[in-house]
Amino acid sequence: MLAFSQDDSTQLDEGKLELIDNQIVQTTGTIRLRATFPNARRMLWPGELVNARLLLEIRHDGLTVAASAIQQGPAGAFVWIIGADKTVQMRPVKVAQISDGQALIDSGLRAGDKLVVDGQYRLAAGVRVEELSGKAALGAQLQSAVEQAIP
Repeated sequence: MLAFSQDDSTQLDEGKLELIDNQIVQTTGTIRLRATFPNARRMLWPGELVNARLLLEIRHDGLTVAASAIQQGPAGAFVWIIGADKTVQMRPVKVAQISDGQALIDSGLRAGDKLVVDGQYRLAAGVRVEELSGKAALGAQLQSAVEQAIP
């Protein structure tokens, strides 16, 4: 079990999970956990609210993509795949989890697939796209952020 600060920026300690409360706090959508931490660096205090992460398994060679590539449709999660002819097609994916801006993919993608990670709202099947890298990609990201900020 890992304990993080409230803003998730600092790992406070690593400990052992002892108990999981079986009730969800309705007002906050949270659950209570009891864990034991060595607290050698004295970063945890009694009664302090922390964010907890529980490691359940380790997946070696897992396929991850930028979470921004994952879109939700009526049939579930999908991504826009860029084909060899530079046109896009929708492909359904099964997402295991999303954390820290990365999505772990269970099925639907292979290593080396090229995905659209920005500007998906303009796409339709068969639309031709251009891959951007370096300063051009940074400029496109800035332009997209401005377009989204201005309604």
